[in-house]
Order: sequence, then structure tokens, then C-alpha cells
Amino acid sequence: QRLREDLEGKLSAALGNMEMELRKCVTYDSAGLVHFQQPENQGDRKGRGRGLSWLKFRRGGGGSRTTRDVATWGTEEVATWLEALQLAEYAESFMQHDIRGRELLALCRRDLKELGVTKVGHVKRILQAVRDLSM
Repeated sequence: QRLREDLEGKLSAALGNMEMELRKCVTYDSAGLVHFQQPENQGDRKGRGRGLSWLKFRRGGGGSRTTRDVATWGTEEVATWLEALQLAEYAESFMQHDIRGRELLALCRRDLKELGVTKVGHVKRILQAVRDLSM
């Protein structure tokens, strides 16, 4: 029974991560049609080999995530978001400190330091991703 619960949790996190990644690469027009976004510079090899994580959140149509949606996230959605940023090493700390969507949207540099995020690049990546979520 314990193994089954563990697998269920991992599957749930993986599916949540996949959903977040797919939302990054589609937009919806006014008719509700899905449009896949292309990289801005297709000749650039910069984003290759890293899955969909090189795609940025984009403002727009009915399919985009809103600040209100993010504010309803629980700790597991925040952990999945960190995994999508390739910063899963901080997921446990965020969960231990009960960082949910509402708190995530209000994070500042000092909060990240208290959460154990000390690498400058990681701090900047998280802060930028939070700003992207707030658009």
C-alpha cells in the first residue's frame, strides 16, 4: 500500500508538470482555437535538449494562466512549478514552509534566502518566473 501511494504521488506530480509545460507552448485565439508557439529564433540551438522548459509564459487568450489561478495553487502545484523550472532541489523547503500560490506570488529576495535559495542564478530565475506568473 505504501509503494502504491508513493507511485501515485510521483505520477500526479509528473502529470502536473506535463500540464504546466504544455500550457507554456499553446495559446488560444478568440474562437477558442489552439495555436502552438514556435521559438523566436528557430535557427538558434539554445533551447534544444532541455524539453519544453525554454518556452516562456506568454500573455494572451483564454488558455493562459491567470494570477487568480496561481493564487489557488497548493504546495504540490508550487513544487511542480519548481520542477518545471529545473529547481526541484527547493521543492521540499517550499513545502516545509507551506509556500502556496498566494505566497509564491508575493515572494521577494529575502524570502528566497530564508528558504535556502542562495545561488544568485536560482534567485533570479525564481523571481523572473514569479513575475511571469503575475502577468
